[in-house]
Amino acid sequence: MIVLLFLMCADWEQSVYKVKLEPFDLVEDEAGASFLTGVHQLESGGELLYIRDKRASHILAVNRDGQVVRVIGRKGGGPGEFKGRVTAFAVHGPALWAIGDRGQRATYFEGGAHVLDFKLKGYNIDAVGPDARPFGFTNEYVLVQAHPSTRHLAALYGYDGELRRYVGDIAPIDVEALRKNPALNDTFWRTDGKRWFCLFKYRPFLLVFDRAFNQLAEFELTGPEIERRNEAFAEFKPKRKTNMPNYFFTDFKIHRGKLYALCSPALYQIDPDTGETLNRTYFFGEGEDFGAVEGSPLAMFHMAFLDDDSLVLGHPILPWNHDMWKVRLPYLEKR
Repeated sequence: MIVLLFLMCADWEQSVYKVKLEPFDLVEDEAGASFLTGVHQLESGGELLYIRDKRASHILAVNRDGQVVRVIGRKGGGPGEFKGRVTAFAVHGPALWAIGDRGQRATYFEGGAHVLDFKLKGYNIDAVGPDARPFGFTNEYVLVQAHPSTRHLAALYGYDGELRRYVGDIAPIDVEALRKNPALNDTFWRTDGKRWFCLFKYRPFLLVFDRAFNQLAEFELTGPEIERRNEAFAEFKPKRKTNMPNYFFTDFKIHRGKLYALCSPALYQIDPDTGETLNRTYFFGEGEDFGAVEGSPLAMFHMAFLDDDSLVLGHPILPWNHDMWKVRLPYLEKR
């Protein structure tokens, strides 16, 4: 893999990298080829990569070689089945929670086998699309995005399906803008086991909570793409969910104690204690695969880190005739 180091811009103190993408495709097994129509979520369970296809009623678990080792869920109305597509999921080791049935049901799988499910109360169905926001869970509760009418960011459910409480306030979102476009409440949630981190999809705010969801900090993220996002939103008049401007966050992850946020077309590595950007990474490719669609498709990547520090990227429209892409970040290789 070719890795190039940019000279940093004068106004930005963090290091800036440019990294070449390498194809990462699914391979055939005894059952034949596995086809993706578009990648709308990627999560890591360590050695396994979990993929949510934008139209599928299941989740694929694949190994580092791209072989499908497990299919979780299927279309149907029974236990462990989904009437439509899976709209979001969260994974930790062998445990996986998935949301389906238009955001109305949460289902728990252990090692790919169905364990239990329950109906969600007041999930933000208006915001449930093919790119529904990831959520989180512990061994005690499941955290999902709350409906804006609750004036909170998330709802906690016990494994018995009971709504335990709401957490987080909708601030710093402008209430009037939120009434016009509930998507402004869309959030990503991640936990390192000690803290919860909440990043707004359409706002450059990072909120930090302790395990009891007491807010510890609020950071406003900075960087060139985020400045362009701020400029685009400065004159933005929300009318409907589909008229959102460009330069928003498409994914948010924790890896080896650092936060990673994708804001087209850059990957930001963020210090969780200060909210400062440590590194920015841009991706590029070479050859015929990239010639026809140079530029804009890079804006919608989703990502996941495997336990060997490689970063896998997926895209909703599968550009360049490949399922996914894999890179190694140079600052992780220096560890």
